[in-house]
Amino acid sequence: MSSLRYRPEIDGLRTIAVLPVIFFHLGFSAIAGGFYGVDVFFVISGYLITSLLLKDIQKGSFSFKEFWIRRVKRIMPALLFLVLVVLLVFPLLIFKGDLVYLVKDALSAIFSYANFHAYFSLGDYWGNKAESSSFLHAWSLSLEEQFYIVFPLFLFLLHKYNFSTRKGIAAVILFSLVLYTFGYYFNPDLTFYMLPSRAWELAFGGILATVSIDSEKIRPAISNLLAIAGLLFILSSYFLTTAGGISIVSFFPVLGTVLIILFAKSDHGLGRILSTTPMVYIGKLSYSLYLWHWPIIVLLKSHLKFQIAEETAIISALALTILFSLISYYFIETKTRTSAKGIQFVLVLLIANVSIAAFLNYGVVKEYKSDFDQVVFYGLQYDITPKIAPVSDENKTKRLGVFAPERDNKFKEAYKKGGIIFGDSSSTPKIIVLGDSHGAMWGKTLHDIANELGVSISFYTAVGNPPFFKIGESQQKGNKGFSAEQRSAYANNFLQSLKLWKPDFLVISCRWDSMDDEKWSDFYALLNYTKTIGIKVVILNQPPVIDIIGDRNSAQYLSYLKFKPKSLGPGYLPLLDSEAVLKANATIFRINEKYKNVVVVDIYRTYRKSDSALVSNGRKILYYDDDHLSYDGTQLLKDEILKVLKMQKLQ
Repeated sequence: MSSLRYRPEIDGLRTIAVLPVIFFHLGFSAIAGGFYGVDVFFVISGYLITSLLLKDIQKGSFSFKEFWIRRVKRIMPALLFLVLVVLLVFPLLIFKGDLVYLVKDALSAIFSYANFHAYFSLGDYWGNKAESSSFLHAWSLSLEEQFYIVFPLFLFLLHKYNFSTRKGIAAVILFSLVLYTFGYYFNPDLTFYMLPSRAWELAFGGILATVSIDSEKIRPAISNLLAIAGLLFILSSYFLTTAGGISIVSFFPVLGTVLIILFAKSDHGLGRILSTTPMVYIGKLSYSLYLWHWPIIVLLKSHLKFQIAEETAIISALALTILFSLISYYFIETKTRTSAKGIQFVLVLLIANVSIAAFLNYGVVKEYKSDFDQVVFYGLQYDITPKIAPVSDENKTKRLGVFAPERDNKFKEAYKKGGIIFGDSSSTPKIIVLGDSHGAMWGKTLHDIANELGVSISFYTAVGNPPFFKIGESQQKGNKGFSAEQRSAYANNFLQSLKLWKPDFLVISCRWDSMDDEKWSDFYALLNYTKTIGIKVVILNQPPVIDIIGDRNSAQYLSYLKFKPKSLGPGYLPLLDSEAVLKANATIFRINEKYKNVVVVDIYRTYRKSDSALVSNGRKILYYDDDHLSYDGTQLLKDEILKVLKMQKLQ
């Protein structure tokens, strides 16, 4: 087993791990793989903790209770202090509607299930929802704590039954790597966040604790060369661009860390550099730096991005991270780690945090007074989804002050019975609408148009569901709100309605920028089908996505920004990133040129002005959230859509 003497070069290695993580999160594109610093931390943690565990187990002095007391005193004071400050300060600065998310994120960090919370509630680590989560980074801490719930027992049982520790840990590595490999192909997000597919990294550190290398038998030059090779492996991972965090590149920081721990020595070569005072000092601060950098970045670059220039946000984030890390290290970490009252301190902070979280969740009025007219959103009323889920706390907050009627329950089987039909029941619908929530948001305005034309209209619009499917296949995949059987019935009934009714128009609208290759392929198949049976298709392209608003109540968020109605004219908000929408809409226009039975209504043009998006008109709010138009927003295009339908009818 390796020696437990203090190794300053490992603190220096922590510096090499934490700084790239911080710069990556700050948005430095050159360090595209900076997040792999977490993998370095996993190996270091596995090595150090396993060394301590094996020492106590082999001496016969191991105690689960004492081990966990040490872990709690090492990890929890600084974490709970961070959570306390965030829960006290952020509510004074951020949008009140985001408090429900802040509380859930904080509780997941406190109780070490942040990786589960991230996977089930936030999704992709690189997605917008995850990037606005103040405690997203706690996923790695939670994963470690879960590892150390089961790993000490595993080592204890290996020793008790005289089984080789090294072989036992090697089996863990092998099993976890198999899961990691399968996860790469079948569920990268789950693989990224969860312990079974990540345990191999911690276990690689653990197996190092069973290895003893006689440094006198290896020439210093060879040792240094191997340590430098390890450093190059780590650094190369930081500068390689990968699609997500699950890839073969993950082996580089793990292998590199293994080589440095095995061969770097503080008295020569790379080990001496890693053992210099600045490297060791930053390494000792690394836990606090890791804890503080992300919430500060989220505050300045996400919550306050409309109020603070990006360059100012980056500089301020660095300064505040250093300041609070120093406070945390000197006044929390070092004071509580060996204190006899460390556990009492943790309990006090825990009670304080849970109490504040409860108050923020239930005791704070989250609604702002708005100077605009009430927002009306009819999208939910035209949702054909068979089983509509209960309204979540997040959606309750999102709908504050919004008139958003839900679908009449009499339409719960409309997905297999001709869609949600309005108009003269004695005649077949002349307009069929297909879409997701972006199709449903046009529901009331298209309904109004149908009334003016004196025709019936049918809606096959399903909120949260892609509108396209495999034409020619009797069995469809289930998705949100649809079982496979229901989705198949929906697809078959829709195609039957098209064929039997031969409507004048099929109107299609969806979140075009969310389409992947498979969905585009299904869409093209549908267009070919409409061409074959002679149905005209009207496509509504996508309005701009207003990044600043995010997935929030637009009227409430505009009030938070102190955005006031323009007395007579339009109001605009800047667009931060519109590339995806532009690309999707360009595809729609190419389709318009290719298919003679297709016409496109350019929604985007109406809402885009230079680098800004039209968000209000007088006292009317035109968006429900960042990407869905309100009823007033869709009414702005009513006359143009009506004109297109009348012209196409005459042709």
